[in-house]
Amino acid sequence: MKTLTESDTRFIERMGQLAQSDGLSRIAGEIWAALIVSDDPVSSSELVGLLRVSKTSVSTNTCFLERLGNVERRSALGERQDFFNSSQPLCCFPGRPDKKISDRKIGRRGSQVDDHE
Repeated sequence: MKTLTESDTRFIERMGQLAQSDGLSRIAGEIWAALIVSDDPVSSSELVGLLRVSKTSVSTNTCFLERLGNVERRSALGERQDFFNSSQPLCCFPGRPDKKISDRKIGRRGSQVDDHE
């Protein structure tokens, strides 16, 4: 996975907060955001290291996001772990295609987070 910018990190944190405020897992929101900012599929071990959560938490939340259609699971020849990428556009919240996410709410991918809605 690429080196995250400060803006990427704020975006990941903010999406976790938005997911949690909508009744979803904070970690699910953070995983989805990490996949959005990544150019390539991200391994489960990379997500563990990036988000500083357990393998079980990554597994549980990626399965959840996969069922919702926000995440695609991939495999790589010779690799024993799974890789993931985002399959849902940023405008749609995980599991809620009817709920649109505005640039203002997420702060244009974290660059200007505005909590005063």
